Amino acid sequence: MIGRLTAVGLLLLLAWGWPGALLPVRVSDETPANERKLDAAASVPVPVPDEAAAREAMAVNLRAIGADTFVDATGRSGRGVLVAVIDTGADPAHPDLQLTPAGERKIVDWVDFTGEGDVDITVSIRAPRGGWADTPLGRVNLGHITSRSGLYRLGRFSERQLALAGPLGHDLNRNGVSGDGIRVLVTDSLLPGVYDTVHVDTNGNRDFTDEVALREFRVGHEVGHFPGRTPGVRHERVPFVVARIATGGHRVSLGFDANGHGTHVAGVAAASGAHRGGMNGVAPGARLLVLKVLDAAGDGYWSDIAAAMSHAAEQGAHIVLLSLAGGHAPGSLVAETRMMRRLTELHGTVFVVAAGNLGPGLGSFNAPGDPHLSLAVGAYMSPAMWSVQYGYDVPAEGVWHFSASGPGPDGSLGPATLAPGAAVAPVPHWLSPSGYARFEGTSQAVP
Repeated sequence: MIGRLTAVGLLLLLAWGWPGALLPVRVSDETPANERKLDAAASVPVPVPDEAAAREAMAVNLRAIGADTFVDATGRSGRGVLVAVIDTGADPAHPDLQLTPAGERKIVDWVDFTGEGDVDITVSIRAPRGGWADTPLGRVNLGHITSRSGLYRLGRFSERQLALAGPLGHDLNRNGVSGDGIRVLVTDSLLPGVYDTVHVDTNGNRDFTDEVALREFRVGHEVGHFPGRTPGVRHERVPFVVARIATGGHRVSLGFDANGHGTHVAGVAAASGAHRGGMNGVAPGARLLVLKVLDAAGDGYWSDIAAAMSHAAEQGAHIVLLSLAGGHAPGSLVAETRMMRRLTELHGTVFVVAAGNLGPGLGSFNAPGDPHLSLAVGAYMSPAMWSVQYGYDVPAEGVWHFSASGPGPDGSLGPATLAPGAAVAPVPHWLSPSGYARFEGTSQAVP
């Protein structure tokens, strides 16, 4: 049966071990000469009412791929496996993406390769007594925030950096005003000249003392929130992290998922919320490396994806999820496939790619990857999935009509693996007040 064939993929990979190689791959060696644009391989999200509905829908999907019998037979939950999600980012505050069942932190690092959250820190002032200070960006309150060198650095993040076609438009802080300039303060809190702490004026009151002190997420794991129109209301807030602080503090990278697609993919793969009444994904014990390569509109470029793939492999990711589609002219996958092959051979990394949503039809498959070393996944639906997620009575299992089919432009047979092509999983609360929504597409089949 088709449903039993789908028990391969991430479930089987969780039972394997991966040798850790240390040889680096230079992205420039493998990046195609012409820049190519890709996007998320999924549809518009449909909110679901509550956690109970989310749990029921995911349980049906897990049964469809044999996850229940797999766990019973092996006892594996994904513990010890690092999964890189190369996508739109992931919500660092979602309750189901906080801890593994063993109590380990779920998201180990958060990196933005798009530049969508970059802030140039252009102003430096000395304020030996702290308190209110006049700056080229206006009067601000530094209070007792410590700068060991005495040099405070300031910049401004523009909401117009977001892709306008994304669900938030140009209103990241959700205050109803588009295009705000949001002040950002960077300080050296421990050693003079080593800028390690960021304060973001999320509420626009020019007072940094009422903001959370944020270190790089990989160091401190702190999460900030843009409050929305009604402070304290969870479904209005937009969570963010400090992904990176450049040496010397001249640039800060803010990390946020302003689309929701990446959070959903991460949740299908590794959500761990059953302990609190939330839902579990395929591998609740796995940990996540969040690598943002798609902007708020779900669009991105191969150069950023290539850099993220190399970073994931070098950081020890065992599995890399690429729920991406488009951007490839027929027969243009040689460089992408070569890079995946080299990373797999050097690091043991397994790449899982979306077959794409250009089906039906022979030859609609156009995704990179060596069929002997990576997995290309098409979209499957079972009668139970149709019933629970859509209320339809469909008598037989089958392949989603949009799921791309082979052969590929390189002569490969195309996707040999199928997995559920519709899933209810975590999304940011600003996108769905319950924190869950349904996406459909080969993106959802990948994790």
